[in-house]
Amino acid sequence: MLKRLHSTYISIFERYPVLLPLAVLSVIAEMGYSLMLIFGLPLYLTGSFKTGYTFVGFAIAAFTGTEMIFKPILGHLSDRIGRKPLMVAGMAASTLTPLLIAVSPFTYLILFLRAVDGAGAAALWPAISAIAADVVDIRERTTALSVFNMAYMIGVGLGPVAGSLMVALFTEARFLFYMVSLLFFLSLLIAWSVKWHKQPSVIIKDRVTRAEAGNRATEVKAVPVKEAKSNKPRLQGIFARQQELFQGSLPALYLMGTIQMLGISALSPILIKYITEVMGISQARIPILFLLPAASIALFSIPLGRMADHIGKRTAVIIGGAMASIAVWLIPFAKDLVFFMPLGVITGLGFVTAVPAWLAHITEAAPKGRTGAVIGMLGTAQGIGSVIGPIAGGYAKDILGFNMPFYVSAIFLTLTTLMAVLFMKNSSLDNF
Repeated sequence: MLKRLHSTYISIFERYPVLLPLAVLSVIAEMGYSLMLIFGLPLYLTGSFKTGYTFVGFAIAAFTGTEMIFKPILGHLSDRIGRKPLMVAGMAASTLTPLLIAVSPFTYLILFLRAVDGAGAAALWPAISAIAADVVDIRERTTALSVFNMAYMIGVGLGPVAGSLMVALFTEARFLFYMVSLLFFLSLLIAWSVKWHKQPSVIIKDRVTRAEAGNRATEVKAVPVKEAKSNKPRLQGIFARQQELFQGSLPALYLMGTIQMLGISALSPILIKYITEVMGISQARIPILFLLPAASIALFSIPLGRMADHIGKRTAVIIGGAMASIAVWLIPFAKDLVFFMPLGVITGLGFVTAVPAWLAHITEAAPKGRTGAVIGMLGTAQGIGSVIGPIAGGYAKDILGFNMPFYVSAIFLTLTTLMAVLFMKNSSLDNF
């Protein structure tokens, strides 16, 4: 029993020690982001500023829109100057902005500050994912990315818990932003202190990729010297480098990211208010509502990542996507905790099954040396969905009521699953 627990949960950290501090960083940072997006902004804006939910959607979209714009730029920059400077700079920006939001007298200034915070997130997440791709054996990449998915789910669960406790203690939503700033400062300290060593032997260990490396070497030798030294115009060279980011299946995978985030983010402006106003759950019970499902999901994240490495990434994406889609379709019919919590757990388990496998598939499809740039481009694709989703969800609530954002979300999650069936191909490394 202990041996199985060790191989399931601990061995991945022994082989790749950098994953542990990065996972802790991810938990703390995601606590801050989820507390802000899911809990802080809806309560603060609709309570203190008396705005509608459409404006809450715009405030969330200001964050995600900036994140979308800067992720490919900063992902590419992380390939050039290193991962750590980007993580530290991102956390510094995110530490400052909640403090300024708490003292801002103007709603539209909050939109600007949320945009600055989005730039901080754009610097952090591609760098973390790229580090995992740098140091982890390609055959264990889904498992490694499941670590961060587990961290994400723990952060999403703990953020509202911390928010509920803060509101109970201080009654005013403004104090939530001080807690968010403290969380980001702790993340900044971890980002500053974390160390790792890139392992170029990771790729060579795999027989399939060794053969590919040999083929590339042959191709390079076959290039005539004059052709290899030809002076292309700089602009043409930059264009060729950008074309690499759209080769093969990458465009379809980017589009999946856009549609998926449309579905996920459509719920962010209304979730807390739905729980308190439609389901009639008090603020005191919200910690239980989020913490227990998050703990269950975190427990299964790494085993599900290992399962995806064995059954194939495409299969894992389809199974996980179907689980999440069906659960979200059913949530509007669940008006009490007995039904709501199991559906929330199924939704979360669907995501932790599908998302790491999908991200691992994307890193395998990335051109050599362009992992950070591809992850950044994926961030842009997801950002488009994250910009439109909260506005659509908030508007749907204002016009058609609380249930409609869930149907909007379910439609897009179902479409994402269908795209996985149509466009994802089994990797040559699956079941290897």
